[in-house]
Amino acid sequence: MIESMSDASSSKIKTTFDIPPWVIVSWPTVLWRIDATKRLQLMHLGTRIVSSKGPGHHVTGQTLWGNEMDHENTAGLAWDWIEVRHNVIALADPMGLVTNLTLLNPQGALVPTLQAAIHLNELVHTLPWQAAVQKALQN
Repeated sequence: MIESMSDASSSKIKTTFDIPPWVIVSWPTVLWRIDATKRLQLMHLGTRIVSSKGPGHHVTGQTLWGNEMDHENTAGLAWDWIEVRHNVIALADPMGLVTNLTLLNPQGALVPTLQAAIHLNELVHTLPWQAAVQKALQN
């Protein structure tokens, strides 16, 4: 991973990855059955921190998780987060997850968007993402 810092007059940006998190929508689509017996194993690929200066501003950022399913199909999932108070990290927008996953129901049909968002949020909540963000904030 590459770490870089950039200072602007109103914010500080720190990234710990060299893949922009929103580029995963351009990755090849990965089909995933929601009833798959093999659980999707995602690993932390990086966290981007945007720290606004001034009182009352919250630290925000993005985190990126992915899995190399095979050499051609890498699944990715990214989302915005916010530190709502010291050491309390939350999803900034649970409906704003970005992924290249297309979810399929047990019959192999596409899962509707709202239902897919619920499944993806359930997946996010199984990940140790808040600990990864905390580690990035401490560095």
